[in-house]
Amino acid sequence: MVIAVVALLAGILVPFFQKAIHVQRRVACANNLEKLGQGYATRSTERGALDAGSWQSALQPYVSDNVEVFHCPEDEHPVPAEPMKRVFIEVFVGPVTNPAVHRWDVYLDEIEESRWTWKLSGTQYKEYLAAGSGERVYCPYIATYERTGYVPDGDPDTWYFVFEDQGFRTGSSAGGDKDFYDINLKVHYTRNTVEFTVLFLAGATGYNFNLCVMDPDRKVLIPDFKQTRGTATLPFSRGTTSYGMNSMSPEIMAGRQKLLILDYEEAVAIGSAFDESVYRGEHLRFWDGDPNVPGAPPTFARHFGQVNVLSADGAVKLKYLDEVNPNNVWARRKHWDP
Repeated sequence: MVIAVVALLAGILVPFFQKAIHVQRRVACANNLEKLGQGYATRSTERGALDAGSWQSALQPYVSDNVEVFHCPEDEHPVPAEPMKRVFIEVFVGPVTNPAVHRWDVYLDEIEESRWTWKLSGTQYKEYLAAGSGERVYCPYIATYERTGYVPDGDPDTWYFVFEDQGFRTGSSAGGDKDFYDINLKVHYTRNTVEFTVLFLAGATGYNFNLCVMDPDRKVLIPDFKQTRGTATLPFSRGTTSYGMNSMSPEIMAGRQKLLILDYEEAVAIGSAFDESVYRGEHLRFWDGDPNVPGAPPTFARHFGQVNVLSADGAVKLKYLDEVNPNNVWARRKHWDP
């Protein structure tokens, strides 16, 4: 009899205490967002609009370098920064200045999937040069790279990208002269920045290029490679986060009831129709949930199927998904669009 009573009480109390723990975590998450909102307000007052792609790095000094405020207690797998998702190369026919004709964009985070663009470690880049690579010379390193692909070395903070210009031609399979010596780009990570350097640009590619930031304004980091062969830096955080900042945050005025930061799948949240990023479709699909688990909410709906949302006016509220799902036009206009 006693055992039965204990078992009955356990059956009643255990779920109660489990729910209490989840509620406590939800409140802690809301407190994190409130602190991030305070840091955002101070930083914006001091330095103006904040690029969503570097929001963690920018806000860290304004939250006393407390990295825990970027983590929801319910999130077991916070996402790392992905700075390569933030940059791309604009390809033009003719000079970059008018009357240049924009052809297409090359996304650096997809380079390893491209037949005509290589990602190399420092060791591989030295081997590539030593093999006799040069302009208009069939690249002798092709066979090696096709066999190995990217091979990390002792310096994971430095990469090299080399391009074959025919790879920029839509539908091309010829590959031109296959010298893989038309653009050589170096990428180097420091503690809080990623630095891009144009090492080489062939003189007769027939194309011109800008290195740009993946934001609604397509901000140019390195203009016209032929003219500058320059260097640019982009801030980023080596940390991880459970939250995503609205990609349109630079356009959202302080004090408005517009979505600024929320529980999310990635560090930047794309939902506004004003953001024409190639990744917008992927982000809209995040809200569909796990296709392998019918009826399951998205993984970022961590609080009993709801999300904590920080608005630009500093308020933090718990929202049902339908209230802020950018696939719903009215929700997108109310919360995501500037």
